[in-house]
Amino acid sequence: MINASDLLGAPQIAGVGVCPIGAYRRREAGQTVFVGGAVVSGTLGPTIGDKLAGERGAQQRRRDAAVSDSTPKCGEWGYLAATDNELALTTTEAAKWGAGRQLGQLVTRVPRSTVAHVELAGGWQHPTLYMFSSAPLRITFTDGTAWAFEVNRFSRGRAKRLMRALQSP
Repeated sequence: MINASDLLGAPQIAGVGVCPIGAYRRREAGQTVFVGGAVVSGTLGPTIGDKLAGERGAQQRRRDAAVSDSTPKCGEWGYLAATDNELALTTTEAAKWGAGRQLGQLVTRVPRSTVAHVELAGGWQHPTLYMFSSAPLRITFTDGTAWAFEVNRFSRGRAKRLMRALQSP
């Protein structure tokens, strides 16, 4: 598990690995899988998701794409960390030993007092896709700007802890 305390100079109270909006869709579209002995293109998952989400899902993807333009760039993988006073975004890189990620460079840090709203969506509305999809994490600031990321389905618990930490005084 990553801990950004040393990089930030203050104890980390919550943190989660993040990706830019659309990263998981791009990765999934580039993969093929075996289903029932048949080869299925990775584009099938996003296609099914698009059909199930309908126009509401398409509108949300357009809103997220617009917000992602103002989101600081952290490469393919980043890390959001909260301290008592700040929210920071860092890059990550492959771990030198073993699997996983380690902290890279600090991208930006903002005072927690500037965070107006944090929302962790539940992924797709269909139960099957909810279990196997990423969840959008949106952070809105008091000046009206926003950041949008995707959180891995296995990291939703850490994202919820970050959300609760940012919403508490």
